[in-house]
Amino acid sequence: MDKAVILLVFANDKKQPLDEIGKESQSIRKILRDSLDQYSHFEIELLPYSSPQDLFEELRRFNNQIVILHFAGHTNSDLWRLHEGMLNAPGLAEVLALQHSIRLLFLNGCNNHKQVEAFARANIPAVIATSHPVNDRQAQVFATEFYKKLVDSKTLKTTIKEAYDWAKATASAVVRHEDNNRSIESDPTAENWSWELIETQNKAVQWSLANIQIQPNISNQLAEYKAKDLQNRWDRLSKKIRLLQEQYDNETRVEEQLRIDSILEKVLADRALVEEEMQ
Repeated sequence: MDKAVILLVFANDKKQPLDEIGKESQSIRKILRDSLDQYSHFEIELLPYSSPQDLFEELRRFNNQIVILHFAGHTNSDLWRLHEGMLNAPGLAEVLALQHSIRLLFLNGCNNHKQVEAFARANIPAVIATSHPVNDRQAQVFATEFYKKLVDSKTLKTTIKEAYDWAKATASAVVRHEDNNRSIESDPTAENWSWELIETQNKAVQWSLANIQIQPNISNQLAEYKAKDLQNRWDRLSKKIRLLQEQYDNETRVEEQLRIDSILEKVLADRALVEEEMQ
């Protein structure tokens, strides 16, 4: 069975640095790995320094395996700001539409609620998004508490909705000592609470990690089947070649040797064709 992947993407900006991004990256990765290491069907992937090319490569690498995509950094109604370059949300949504496994997109930046429309059209069933600027410190606490709650059960049965509610209650109590926020625009004022768990499909927030089951990648299955079939054909032909060679060596009649040699030549040619396919 293919592994279920939680892809964590982080981005910062030299002109608008976010002090809590590094802490969010480290804490979430540690929470998930410490809790999910015992489950062989989960994999945690971290993209700590991001560019569009890096993200697209991860999406290709884990095609139809990613169940949660988490992004932390500067956003607005249309864009994600990565370490190198920007991502346009509607364009990214077209790429994510090919990832049929995604169950949750967590947008931990500012003013990205409008992006939900594009991601809903891409059949992403649940999105955590924001309608206002968000405080950097509060964003880090909210995300950390969300994943901590999501995996705090040994049976992984905490639902996305339950984890969201817990994290909201916890992060709402955070005292914000600075005004640093995760907006692409400069100096907006952060609201006390901005995140919303949006259900774009029915019962999309009631699942838990215990429910996750990744369907085998059909293309990989076909490739494995073909490779196994070619190996079996090569083994059968090689066995036949050995038997013909033994028969030829034990045969004293010239006309029979010629007949065996003719058959052997054809079988050798068939094996050569199989070897070409195996390369």
